[in-house]
Amino acid sequence: MKSFHFHTDYHGDIENPTVLIVMEIARSVCALQTFKAAARHESLALATDELDLSSAVISQLIRGLKTRLGDSFD
Repeated sequence: MKSFHFHTDYHGDIENPTVLIVMEIARSVCALQTFKAAARHESLALATDELDLSSAVISQLIRGLKTRLGDSFD
């Protein structure tokens, strides 16, 4: 089963607050799915294969999730 992929190349109305909220929600969902895959496999490498994402993207998504969750993540 392929996971949701968030594309950051959106060129629409990024000044619209609703669009910004939806983009942040989509980014968060993608980050959570990435974390779930990495935790399930206990491996970032296997998560990259499952999600068809590069290791750089996986790391960026998990780092962003950690930043949003703050100290509760550690």
